[in-house]
Amino acid sequence: PAQAVRESVSSCIKAAWPTFDQFVEDLVEQIQEHYLALAESAANPRQMTHGIGDNGELYLRGHEDASACTKAQLTGQAFSPKEFVLSERGAQYNRFSGIDAWIRWMDHVNVCNKERLWVLIMELER
Repeated sequence: PAQAVRESVSSCIKAAWPTFDQFVEDLVEQIQEHYLALAESAANPRQMTHGIGDNGELYLRGHEDASACTKAQLTGQAFSPKEFVLSERGAQYNRFSGIDAWIRWMDHVNVCNKERLWVLIMELER
């Protein structure tokens, strides 16, 4: 019963979101590109930025991912998730009330409220 309610709500939200399928396809493509780039870089160690010695010479500092981790931590460290920025913070000075801070959705056509975000997450987790 609960699954049927979720599906009904999801269908209703998607019906009013004409760009949903294309938006999801674009995100999946970006996610795939992200993970393929990580996989392709696996042929070589990830070198840390060089250090600068007392005499001004550069020296090798080691590898970014050579530190210890548990098996549970490994997936997140080896394959960091693809991040998407969907909202932004801002502020503006208002002479009547001082600083007026706000947060707004960046894409008013696609993810423009938490209901759509919920549907998008459900779709990406399938």
